[in-house]
Amino acid sequence: MRVATVVLAAGMSSRFGGRPKQLEALGDATVLQHAVRAFAHADRVAEVWVVTSAEHETTTRELLADERVTGFVLGGETRAASTIRALDTLDPSVTHVLVHDAARPLLPRDTVERCLDALETVNVVATVVPPSDTVVVLDEAGERVVSMPDRDRVRLHQTPQGFRRDLLADAWARLAGTPPSTDDITAVLRVFPDETVAWVDGDRRTMKVTHPDDLAVVRALAATWVAEPG
Repeated sequence: MRVATVVLAAGMSSRFGGRPKQLEALGDATVLQHAVRAFAHADRVAEVWVVTSAEHETTTRELLADERVTGFVLGGETRAASTIRALDTLDPSVTHVLVHDAARPLLPRDTVERCLDALETVNVVATVVPPSDTVVVLDEAGERVVSMPDRDRVRLHQTPQGFRRDLLADAWARLAGTPPSTDDITAVLRVFPDETVAWVDGDRRTMKVTHPDDLAVVRALAATWVAEPG
């Protein structure tokens, strides 16, 4: 098994106000640097690729010049397009891939190791955490409650997500021209619903920076990150 990590950092950050959230300061580094470092020191990760936008390519390359990054890929207009471009760039020897959102900077190494362990035996690995709040499902109009799932059975997706490389590539290829999937696990299960998934415990600190106030929370969590490296 030869594993590459793809760190997705080409988004437009529209819900963050349009400025690139991955380039925001987080302690003595940036959000993106923290995300990359989670994989750069993992012995079983052979390659680390960063997907960036043309607008921020130069800044991203300069920022990561001293990090253990294999190379850079220009992203597409959608998450799917960015992932496909990255998969096409990987060396043919890469058999498995971890896909991670750059906007999730606080990723304990233990989580990465659990994902790698799971990839030894299954083709799909999902990093998840249980919700803290009750979940309700509304109808299409958003007016009536359709169901209230048992919270003990509900899980929230995080990243990294892990896959056998050819399976992920095949899933995205078959979904071409269909409504977009929000993440790679969803895409794979739309095409291969019977595929066995390893549900790996994530970490609540690995929250995603989506809105400006999320960054304030992550910065508060980062204050103790050195003492608790995972």
